[in-house]
Amino acid sequence: MTELARPQFEETWTSGREFTPEEAWLDLIHLADSAGVLPVVSFTDRWLWKNAEVADFFTALGRHGHLRPHDPTHWRLTYQAQDRGLVDDYEDVWKIYPKKVAKQKGYHAYAATRKGRDGGPPVPARTLYDATLRYSIARKDEDMEFILHPGTFFGPDERWKEKHKPKTNSKTKGAKQWSKPTSRDLTKTSRQTGTATSRGRKKRTPDQGLKPKPTPRNPRKKTPKKDDPLGNL
Repeated sequence: MTELARPQFEETWTSGREFTPEEAWLDLIHLADSAGVLPVVSFTDRWLWKNAEVADFFTALGRHGHLRPHDPTHWRLTYQAQDRGLVDDYEDVWKIYPKKVAKQKGYHAYAATRKGRDGGPPVPARTLYDATLRYSIARKDEDMEFILHPGTFFGPDERWKEKHKPKTNSKTKGAKQWSKPTSRDLTKTSRQTGTATSRGRKKRTPDQGLKPKPTPRNPRKKTPKKDDPLGNL
């Protein structure tokens, strides 16, 4: 991309003619400070536009996420010029990150963390790379729904500082785990095998040499006497 020196830029955009939308966008980037905050400027006079045209232009930028209110009198650009060194470092992180979605949003979060958030100290590239590598290992073979977006991982919540542990995968969810047998399980097993009862006594079986019980007599049936002549009838 061709770079324009500031004097050349100002001379180009202050020629007293009506700006095109592309020139107006570049002019906003030129006017914004390092934080992206725009000064209070009469853009109708600067761009030679009507008030409605300026309002529609700002509304369109806000709808596409390029502009947002900063305070009651200022606007702030969400556009950030990319630092070549940060881009190269982020590419190294992107190669090992387990969930490759929303790359551009992830870069802005990564760049803000590297530069230091809320006035905090900057974070070295090696620190974020090692944190990403640990997270990638912890989420190996994990379902994508459990993996953070890069914008969240490097975001203001600083999830990259957490000690991430592997979660239960849905593939192994519901699998029966081994558990130590209880006394009830041992009692139930002993009853099935016939080795012991719940009171600890051995269960007798017919093949252990015990005498079978005698068949009980029918009390209604009388046994005939030996000398009864009708005993055989």
